[in-house]
Amino acid sequence: MCFMRRFRGLVALAAALVSASGREAAGAEPIVVRIGTIAPEGTTWVRELRVAARAVEQRTGGAVRLKPYPGAVLGDEREMVRQMTLGRLEGAMLTTVGLEMAVPAMQVFHMPLLLDSFSEVDRAIETLRPMLAGEYARAGLVDAGTGPIGSVRVFSTAPATRMADLDRMRIWAWVDDPVQRQFFGILGQKTVPLSLPD
Repeated sequence: MCFMRRFRGLVALAAALVSASGREAAGAEPIVVRIGTIAPEGTTWVRELRVAARAVEQRTGGAVRLKPYPGAVLGDEREMVRQMTLGRLEGAMLTTVGLEMAVPAMQVFHMPLLLDSFSEVDRAIETLRPMLAGEYARAGLVDAGTGPIGSVRVFSTAPATRMADLDRMRIWAWVDDPVQRQFFGILGQKTVPLSLPD
């Protein structure tokens, strides 16, 4: 599956960066754009980010280089958002949970049972794009591209066919994901909030 079309904005943004900076001149030091992600090395997301990095370097004649930092080596998503808002990190490939930290309106995209397919998600994103662009700008961010990660799935080590089965389980919830914790709370379930690396 190729996500390259999802990164077109990133490539265009890099080309605009070169144009605005006047770095087309031969011999100028390349602009290095560091992009952090919690996605592990070897995943489709990181492979496609590296494809996008090659496209940016090619399109800008080497004037802009994307440098991916996979596997949360720059911190979890909360830390990457903080670093971006402080101007210490140029970009991050984030989940909806990470985006919510800067733009709370993004919570709508992972409300349980609200959107049934990627095509519905795409339509919602396109419909809300102007509003979200304003929210990103207020947070000091630019949306350089979006792409699917997949649906939230719940797994267990034992069968859970009734609500009573869940009562005996400890349910992990991402500490930074208020939607997931609220969802299980509505179901009467207690969660064990942990950070993603935990």
